[in-house]
Formats: sequence, structure tokens, C-alpha cells
Amino acid sequence: MRVGVGCGLEQRTAFRRHFEEQLRLYGPQILVSLVERTGAEADVGDAYETQVLLFRNSNLRYIAFDFHERCKGNRYENVLFLIRDGTAPHRTV
Repeated sequence: MRVGVGCGLEQRTAFRRHFEEQLRLYGPQILVSLVERTGAEADVGDAYETQVLLFRNSNLRYIAFDFHERCKGNRYENVLFLIRDGTAPHRTV
């Protein structure tokens, strides 16, 4: 079953309110998306990335890391790039 996602005013408002509170409570943050960039998860990942771009806050760093692609074949050591220094092949906004 596919999940319906949107980027309308209601979603933007909820996203903005959520991260304004998170930033107030915790300060600057790194957001890491581990969803697949293709298939059923792509819509969710794209909608989330769109919200980050629309929010335009320099205290949020967004990293799209396709966990399934980067770690296929039990290559879980690739996650260490995210933990260590963020140099894994990924898209940063």
C-alpha cells in the first residue's frame, strides 16, 4: 500500500512548527533520511526533502542517504561514513 504524501500548506505549517520547536529545544540539527530514493519510499523522501528546502533554515542540515542502496549485500560499514564524517555518497541540502 502506498502512503499519500503532500507538500501543501497544511504539511508546510506542521513541518515548520515541529522544527521551530525542535530547534528551540535542541539547537542546530542534522536530519538524515534513510529511505530508498526509488520505489515506494521515494515519495516520502522527496516530500520530506521538499519541506526542508521550503523551510530554509541554516540550523538544519539534511542528508539523504539511501540506506538500502548503500548497504546492500550486508555492507553496513557504509553507515559509518554518516557517523564518522558525513563523507558517504549522499545528497546534502
